[in-house]
Parts: sequence; C-alpha cells; structure tokens
Amino acid sequence: MESGVVKRVIRRAALIFWTLLAGSARADWSPPPDSRAVVELSGGAFNIFDHPSETLRLGAEYVSHPFSPCFLTAGIGVTVVEGGANFVYGDLHKDFWIDRHWIVTINLGAGLFHDGGGLHLGNQLEFRSGIAVMRVIADHLRIGIGGYHLSNGGLSDHNPGTEVAVLLLAFPIGKPSGANGT
Repeated sequence: MESGVVKRVIRRAALIFWTLLAGSARADWSPPPDSRAVVELSGGAFNIFDHPSETLRLGAEYVSHPFSPCFLTAGIGVTVVEGGANFVYGDLHKDFWIDRHWIVTINLGAGLFHDGGGLHLGNQLEFRSGIAVMRVIADHLRIGIGGYHLSNGGLSDHNPGTEVAVLLLAFPIGKPSGANGT
C-alpha cells in the first residue's frame, strides 16, 4: 500500500473509533452485563487479501475489566506468526453489548513488530485497528470472529500494511459481575 492510503485508513479507523466512543459515552452509562477481565485466544491468518495461506498466526491477549465512565478496557497481547514474525502490543477496546449474548468490539492500539518468515511490515512500531463480533455462551465463555489492519502508518518508506482475520475464544477471569450480577 502507498503511504498516503495507509495514513487515510488509519485516520478513518481512529475517527470511527473516537466517534463511536463519543456516542457511547453519552448513551451507554449502564454497566455491561459482564464486566470481568478476559483472556482471549485467537488463531487466523495475516495477508487475507494477498496471500492468506502463507502466514498463519496465533495470539493471546489479556483484556482488563472496564476502567472508565464509558467502559473502555485495556489489552496487552502477543501474536506469533508462522515463519518467525511476532508482535507485542497494547490496545484500547470498547465493547458494544447488543444484548446479553452478543458483543461488537472495536479496538485501537500499537506495538512492536519483529519481521520474519516473509512478513515484512517496514517498521518495528506498528499500529493495529480492528473489530470483532462475539457471542456469549456457556458460563460467559465468548466465541467469535474478528479482523484488523496492521500498519506502520507511514513511519517508514516501506509500509505494505496487512489485514488479519481471526477466530476468537475468550475466557472470563474471576467471579461474575455487572449489571445483573451474572
């Protein structure tokens, strides 16, 4: 991707994130149905629009319980990629509970990327923006799908960026809490 295209993508993702966040700050003052921290495991593929079979990835992320009046959560995670690349990052999440069983989450973050195995993103500092849809099932376990864009935002002359698709499994930590005590 060209640097100008990536910058526009990142600006749009940030604008969408902050617009949704600002709207939710006014409309979403009630606690979520389940506000526990979670450990999220993921598996999927990098380069889904270029070479989807070449770069498989596995990841794990700890996502905190909500910490702000608009119920933001913070995450810290690691992704390992087939061929030796890896990514360690931190991000912010905003959950939008559609009902007690469906959650749409947007996230925005940054981290350190180590090139390897044919996945070269042009810089050690990479930005991540994404969306996930999850379903709450037995004992508040969450399963879902997600996608995100990873790019250095034009910090380097070489900025190919990549899109990622993942399957998600999230395990809540601790006793149930939230609006319904569930």
